[in-house]
Amino acid sequence: MDTGTLIALAALLVSAVSVGVSIRSNATAKHALRSAREEFDRSGAVLDIRNVYRYDLDREDGFTGVELRVANNGRTPTTITGAGFEDSGGNAIFLEESERLEPGGVGVYWFALEEFELQEFDYESLRPVLETGHGNFYGDQLDPDNARSIRIHCEGRSEGAS
Repeated sequence: MDTGTLIALAALLVSAVSVGVSIRSNATAKHALRSAREEFDRSGAVLDIRNVYRYDLDREDGFTGVELRVANNGRTPTTITGAGFEDSGGNAIFLEESERLEPGGVGVYWFALEEFELQEFDYESLRPVLETGHGNFYGDQLDPDNARSIRIHCEGRSEGAS
């Protein structure tokens, strides 16, 4: 092999190593950027509507209703000024209650089933909503089993009242 061929092969090897290092650096930079973005996303109040329960059995105090449980998974506190449910048609029930939720804190709100009976909800589109000092937070639509059991309870009580 002549000198020109050796120089060309060495240049090719250096280029291949350079491309490999560049790809590795780019992947590391993307991971660092993604981590920073996730950290930034959690820098404010991040409310997670954890559970919505339908209680079929009366408690000892006679209350039968729906529990809305909210966790602040962010890094700053927030004040919840109202909690409730709304459907796609704009029908809503709302508790106006002021409660400060610290990071890691949990808020629990109870709604009597009688309150649902007074509304003409589209139960299939019913979803929780929170009003806070950081804006409104909307939860996912209720689990179909929860929505169905609330609807059946309310329709059954309405029919019985006639």
